[in-house]
Amino acid sequence: MRTNANGTKILEPGDQISCQGITCTVATIAYQEYWEEDGFRTEFTDTAGNYRSWKQNMDGGYVIAKNGGNEDGR
Repeated sequence: MRTNANGTKILEPGDQISCQGITCTVATIAYQEYWEEDGFRTEFTDTAGNYRSWKQNMDGGYVIAKNGGNEDGR
């Protein structure tokens, strides 16, 4: 996970998402947006080939950045 020039958090391939007992690694991102109050909304394919949708404010969970550290995104 990184921050762009506008200060918005961005998921990257290699980041992990941990939610409801499942941790997966992001391989490709189809869609993402970040809201300061709600966290991430993203659709991605994980490294096992599963297509996933994650709405952090509804599903819970957090990001484990590929460069280290946990981030709840909010």
